[in-house]
Amino acid sequence: MSPFRVKVMFLLAVLAFSCQSERKPLPEPEVHSIATDTATSGMTFSQPVVLFVYPDAQLQQEAKAQSGNEAFYQAQDEAGKVFSEIRRLLRDQGIFTQSSDQNYFTFALKNGALVHLDLSSKKIPWTAIAFNGIHNPVIIDPDNAEEELFRLFPQLKPETKIRKSKPKTLSDNSSGTKLNVQSQPLAHSAAADNTPVNPLPGQWTKTIRLFVPPGAAAPPPRDETAGLRVVTSYIDPAHKFWLNFDNDIFSYTDRYYTNGVTLGFTAPSFAVMPVSKLLPLAGRTNVSSASISLHHAMFTPFTTKTPPALKNDRPYASTLFVKYSLLSENPEKGITLSSSIDLGVMGEAALGSFFQKTVHAGVPNNDEPLGWETQLGNDIVLNYNVNIFKELFHSRNFELQSRAGLQLGTLYTRAGTGVDFSLGRFNNPSNPGLLRPHSPNWQYGFKGGMELRFTACDATLQGGWFNKNNIYALKPEEIERLTALMHLGFYTRFRSFGLNISQYFLSPEFKEGKKHLWGQITLEYEW
Repeated sequence: MSPFRVKVMFLLAVLAFSCQSERKPLPEPEVHSIATDTATSGMTFSQPVVLFVYPDAQLQQEAKAQSGNEAFYQAQDEAGKVFSEIRRLLRDQGIFTQSSDQNYFTFALKNGALVHLDLSSKKIPWTAIAFNGIHNPVIIDPDNAEEELFRLFPQLKPETKIRKSKPKTLSDNSSGTKLNVQSQPLAHSAAADNTPVNPLPGQWTKTIRLFVPPGAAAPPPRDETAGLRVVTSYIDPAHKFWLNFDNDIFSYTDRYYTNGVTLGFTAPSFAVMPVSKLLPLAGRTNVSSASISLHHAMFTPFTTKTPPALKNDRPYASTLFVKYSLLSENPEKGITLSSSIDLGVMGEAALGSFFQKTVHAGVPNNDEPLGWETQLGNDIVLNYNVNIFKELFHSRNFELQSRAGLQLGTLYTRAGTGVDFSLGRFNNPSNPGLLRPHSPNWQYGFKGGMELRFTACDATLQGGWFNKNNIYALKPEEIERLTALMHLGFYTRFRSFGLNISQYFLSPEFKEGKKHLWGQITLEYEW
């Protein structure tokens, strides 16, 4: 795409929001097919208009061949977003816009002259043409964009200058023209020089997201219209079933977070469920996968062999909820977003007492747990969770990434940050490109990490939001706000089957509490 586009976009945004005078709306431009002097058909305009020209099929193929499908569609998403913003801003100022993927246009001047414009030889994927109805139409050039726009639309009197950000260059084509996209959103382009400006009017647009499985045919050319932005998400085609089992029996204890079971399933169809619209994505072009899982967890005091003292100890508690998870990866930026929504119950309705008593009764010489009648009361579990992972380093056998997370809701309200690593032979998820590389038959190695957490509220310690009728619960001043969580484990995978074994360490969660360790085993099957 020609470098002129960036300058035009910023300039038009400035003109749109800085001009405050009342204007009488111009009549809708007349558009109809004609026959030109060169025996080609096109569009004709007889009223002022700014025309946005998208690449035709031939130019699309040339650009894709040079830059690849992923880069082309990312550039088109960027161009489409900014074009939509400019289109709306111009219409707010009484200047009409039109979109086209043709190469031939005719402009009718008020003096009766016809100006024919042929773009077929210019090889510019996205461009803009300004026509005021009186003078010849102008293909905006970065060297004289301001001068041409002021001359064509004298009613626009910009009062604020915006520093122009550097565009991304995707590749060079055979004609020497670079394909450029705006590197920063139009609405935030003034932040770099701290220039005080008023907010741009009407920043909301309707977005249509195309979900495309990797390996499928590329999306057809997109017909961008006013107030509409089309973006692309690629869905990971993998299906996965997994069973996760946590228990502190591996550390020869029976206390605190004593047992957890997760049963989950991942499928491409889950990524387009309506609930997915509530969760964020890692950029406009991303790889998405979604899961639905069932979680059960049990929490007990320091010992279950004697009745609880109901003082300076963890209360009995259990949770049971369904989790919808969306994993969104942006390989180009090395960013992964993992977000989820939890919905379920805690308290006696979560069946913690039933499950633990049943298990203990089935094991010879095992004491029945005492005190479940004092567990935290029934309440609703509703949580919204987001984690962002940023790749710091990756090679063939090692990967290091940072993480930051936030949990908000009735179960947990806390924030955390940390680092994770993988060492061994594995299918590196940060490999560039939307299609994952072929996985080796055997994968194995070590995984680990640590996280610092700040806890504002923990319902498994303090009780739920709505039911305060608890026999025993910890007070806010008894909670340790800052805790550390560490884990280290071994993983192996042969073709579709995977096994992960890890040991977890958690620092004390309340003032009189002790550190806690538990083990985790995860079985996976992917196809």
